Amino acid sequence: MYTKIMLNNKGVTSERRLLCEIEPIGSQLLEQPLVINGKTYVWSSADEETGIVLVEEIDFKEDPEGDIRNEEGLECPHCGFVDCDANELHEDDGETDCSRCESDIKYKRTVVRNVSGNVEDVIYYSSPVGKRETVEVKISVGVLDGNYEGGMYCGGRRNG
Repeated sequence: MYTKIMLNNKGVTSERRLLCEIEPIGSQLLEQPLVINGKTYVWSSADEETGIVLVEEIDFKEDPEGDIRNEEGLECPHCGFVDCDANELHEDDGETDCSRCESDIKYKRTVVRNVSGNVEDVIYYSSPVGKRETVEVKISVGVLDGNYEGGMYCGGRRNG
C-alpha cells in the first residue's frame, strides 16, 4: 500500500518533494491519472517498501479536439506525451494506449521514402478514442507550497 506522494520535478532538476500523505491506495490505482487538489498527476515510479509514489504533473485535457500531427513520435491528445518509440507499433494505423496516462489513442503513421527507398521522414497522426478515468486522491496530511503540515517529512521529523 502507498501512503506518500512525492513530486518528481524532472523538468527543472532532479528535485523530489513531498506533495502529500494520502489514505492508503493499492498499485491498481496507479494505472490511472491521480487528481490531487485539482491538479492531475501520473506516477513515474513507486516503492512499496517505503510506501512512496513519485508523480509528475500533467496537463490532462478532458475533451481534446481534432487530430494531432507530430514528426517526433506519437503524441497523446489527452496528456501531450510524445512516444518516441512509436516506430515499434506493429501496424501503420490502429489503436493503442498512451504509455503515460493510459488513455486510448487512434493513430496513423505515414512513412515518407525517397526514390532510393530510404526513409526520409515519419509522420504520426493521433486522435482521442477514450480518456482514462482519473482517481481523486484523499489527502490525510497535506503539504502546501512545499511546507509540510504534520508528522514525518521524507523519512525524518522536520524541525520547526
